[in-house]
Amino acid sequence: MATSLTPDAEVDPKVLVQRALVANQQLQRYLTQRAGELEAELAEADKLLEQLEINEVDDEIEDEIHVPGASRPAGFFLPKEYLDSESPFREDALARNEYAARITPRSMNPKELEVLKASVRAENMRLQACRAQAGITTPIDLDKNVEGIDWGTVAERVSDVSTYKYSSEECRIRWIGDQHPSINHSDWTSSEHKTLAELADSARKSNPNGRVDWVEIAKQLGTNRTPLAVMSKSVARTRHTWDAKSDRALLESVDIYGINNWMSVAQHVSPHATHTQCQGRYYKSLDPSIKRGAWTPEEDARLTKLVASLGSAWVKVAEFMPGRTNDQCHERWTEGMNSSSSKNVWTEEEDRRLKELVASMGNSWKAISTQIGNGKTGPSCRARFTKLSKSTTPTAASTLALMDGDQPTTTTGQSSPSAPLVQPVGSMLAEPSGSNQESSTSAKKRREDAPVAPAAKRRKIAPGSSEEPSAESDAMTPKPTPGSKPRPRPRPTTTVAKK
Repeated sequence: MATSLTPDAEVDPKVLVQRALVANQQLQRYLTQRAGELEAELAEADKLLEQLEINEVDDEIEDEIHVPGASRPAGFFLPKEYLDSESPFREDALARNEYAARITPRSMNPKELEVLKASVRAENMRLQACRAQAGITTPIDLDKNVEGIDWGTVAERVSDVSTYKYSSEECRIRWIGDQHPSINHSDWTSSEHKTLAELADSARKSNPNGRVDWVEIAKQLGTNRTPLAVMSKSVARTRHTWDAKSDRALLESVDIYGINNWMSVAQHVSPHATHTQCQGRYYKSLDPSIKRGAWTPEEDARLTKLVASLGSAWVKVAEFMPGRTNDQCHERWTEGMNSSSSKNVWTEEEDRRLKELVASMGNSWKAISTQIGNGKTGPSCRARFTKLSKSTTPTAASTLALMDGDQPTTTTGQSSPSAPLVQPVGSMLAEPSGSNQESSTSAKKRREDAPVAPAAKRRKIAPGSSEEPSAESDAMTPKPTPGSKPRPRPRPTTTVAKK
């Protein structure tokens, strides 16, 4: 039954005073009751603080023993048995799982985020239709409005396209705190960095404890950044770099804690090192069982069989290659054995380009591979340059020097004052046939006058062969015809003394 309010002039003042006294008494009783509850809560908090101080004293005593290689303790029952319908611990197990799901961060995939956005828009369209039926003509923003949304319905729609059942609170926090259209997700500008640094410095100076209210900083910044994004950009994270000192600390930590407790190893190495960095550094670089030498034919054959059976699962391949890491197996196969790959096929132009880039950029192999292109990687460029460097042997270098017209060296290391034994190719092609014959005769005379090494140290000559070209071979040599370029004669062989 609806009641209508009457004006104060029609109500007796005594009645109004009586009502005020009754309301005052009710308020006093509520305040008294609430004060008693607060006193009880304060007493409980004091007890917890006392217990916390006692626990801090007890924590100073080492009551745990780290056993390297030990396995985790296991209970008498499996975790799924606690969730059985007949288990007396079912309710506690369900509550624990719900609590663990709330504190465990979970990211949404692109499809789930798309459904979340569509569901929020659908809810706003429903709200707008309800407002239109009620006679409210003021429109609402279908993309930015968050008032009145049924997040339970949104969670059901998102869970339908996912293997995980999202709660209404998870969807609301994900939308308001990360996916709302008003949040700025673009790249940070230089002016934002400068303003943020000034705001953070002033906040640290004004607060003696060094604490910064990042929510207030985000508001003062005024670029629609979240407090978490502002804090992550302002607080500089020191990245750990490996050197000889930290490598020694890592080996000492592994000796103390073993290879199954990388969190403790990381704390012992450096305050900036993570357990993932320590584990990767040890297994890829410092493990004593890793082989550093060249690959043997047996290892290559074994690798070929493993790749044929396991494919490119290099972690699995490395398990069957004793002493080799997954990176070594991958590099050996792609850079050395898989000849069909474009990484291993080098043209003369690419070799020339590689030498020029190494001369200008040094050992920046990743940047060099980007400049060369054609599927080349940093390790392939490094291996190719090493091969090119090794291929320039002293014999090849001396041949190139002789072809350029330099003076040859004798067995004693001194330059010969006479004419070179081998003429430059350009001069041989440019001389006419007469001068060619004269130079051949003078070269033959110089060979006869040159000192000969002892017979025991001379290079062995096959039976029936001769150091000098025979008359038969001279007769078979074609003569140059008039008007044609003379063909160079074979280079004379010389006796080389072994050291």
